[in-house]
Amino acid sequence: MLAASKGDPNAMKIVLQHFSGYIASLSMRKLYDERGNVYFGVDEEIRERLQAKLMRAILTFRAE
Repeated sequence: MLAASKGDPNAMKIVLQHFSGYIASLSMRKLYDERGNVYFGVDEEIRERLQAKLMRAILTFRAE
């Protein structure tokens, strides 16, 4: 976490991978296919927003 907060891209990637399952579960939405059938899937826009928010939070994190 400390390396990621300093902007290390590899550390940031590891943190994002760690939280990827949680972010995916938060991004689940009821979606519809072309025939109108309902299924649950990851809303990519929400997933990308959550990843961006996590990255911003990591970069502004200050460990003392």
